[in-house]
Amino acid sequence: MGCKKNIVLIRHANSIGNKNGIIQGHLDYSLSDRGKEEAISLGEYFKKNNIIFDKVYSSDLARAFETAILSSGFNKKNIILSKDLREIYLGSWQGKKKSEIFTNEIRMTWEKSPSKVNIKDAETLKDAGKRMMRFLKTISGENIAVFSHGGIIAIFLSIIKGTDIDDCWKFRHENTAYSFLEKEDQNIKITKYNIHSHLKTADDSWF
Repeated sequence: MGCKKNIVLIRHANSIGNKNGIIQGHLDYSLSDRGKEEAISLGEYFKKNNIIFDKVYSSDLARAFETAILSSGFNKKNIILSKDLREIYLGSWQGKKKSEIFTNEIRMTWEKSPSKVNIKDAETLKDAGKRMMRFLKTISGENIAVFSHGGIIAIFLSIIKGTDIDDCWKFRHENTAYSFLEKEDQNIKITKYNIHSHLKTADDSWF
């Protein structure tokens, strides 16, 4: 049997893109003022509950990296960045406001059967999930924080649970919400999901 890894999987805090209703994907946005408060509150929650990490990984996009800096207790020089933790690449949607993209029909399909939505030049949900699984093979440490993004986290958790890719949004996270995972060899178990008790109000700003 291999060494058990305890993984805390965390969605980034509210970003300027979230605040302005922009579909971000791989575009880089810093945290909004609200997001900075959320990240600080998360760090205080971790400290209060004695949640301590020996390794911290983050997406290289600013909204995740800044959340990690403000909440993990790690100096930014010691946070390991990975492009595999980036949000889904959303092609021609990126940089546009959700109000420009989401007609009632597109919104309904995206929420119920996202793999059936044709987005020009975008990454498929399955390919996004594959890079997240690839990342998981590279991590070391025993108590690990992983800071990533809402879409890719939902896809990753749906893979772990063995559900259909089109059911992935059942695993959506609020901004700065986190889940606990246990990994031993190739076995991964979700022990707690979408915890956001540190937030005064839930923040489900999507993408």
